[in-house]
Amino acid sequence: LAYCLEKSEIYADALNTYKQVIKLDINYWQAYYRLALILLIDQQEVLAVKYLNAALAIQGPHIGIYCGLAEAYKRFGFHDKAYDYCKLAYTLKPESKLLGVMIFHEYYDPNKGLDDFLELAEEYNDQFLCGYLPSYDHSRRSVKTKMRLGFVSADFRNHPIANYLISIFREINKDKFEIYLYYNHDEVTEKTELLMQYSESLKYIQDLDDKAAADLIYQDQIDILFDMNGFTAGERLPIFKLKPAPVQIT
Repeated sequence: LAYCLEKSEIYADALNTYKQVIKLDINYWQAYYRLALILLIDQQEVLAVKYLNAALAIQGPHIGIYCGLAEAYKRFGFHDKAYDYCKLAYTLKPESKLLGVMIFHEYYDPNKGLDDFLELAEEYNDQFLCGYLPSYDHSRRSVKTKMRLGFVSADFRNHPIANYLISIFREINKDKFEIYLYYNHDEVTEKTELLMQYSESLKYIQDLDDKAAADLIYQDQIDILFDMNGFTAGERLPIFKLKPAPVQIT
């Protein structure tokens, strides 16, 4: 019942129901864990850490618990602790998204240097992108009167990146440039609609694999492709390893 309430976004009732579960079974670690995730949604990070640690004490190592703790400490600004919990999660399940989050935290850790950052970035490339090779011929592109600028992001919505791009797109000379957007999300807000007004097209790529998304960008004959996510949530960096545009910037 608590889980159904949670998935229906009836969070207050879900919280109370999970608490009832804990009263019935103090060792039911999933109740602590799910309760903590709702508290994170509600921006109650201190309480979330309390329940996550309780879940960890009962269950032991668990990827979801570690990721929850990493998210909480990231919000506190403790990137070193967030990195440590991401690393623990990564040891349980080595996957590109977790390593990307580790790189994100390491970049903001004042105790880490560029050599540390580069070492993780190279591991990301070696572990997950070794089979990604540039496969497009840019030597026979058709002559266009305008340069095509492509932007890849999961943040064409109510997000600082959208605000940043809108301020730039307003000033772009439309006689010289065309804007193409590749959106790795399905949320549509007023910012999404405003960005669409400044662009030739907005194409959704959240359901496309990396090769299909790269094919789409190549078919649009993008001249300069911009990555607007880096190692933040929703990144599609593997697309750039395939080099669907002759010039790429991140």
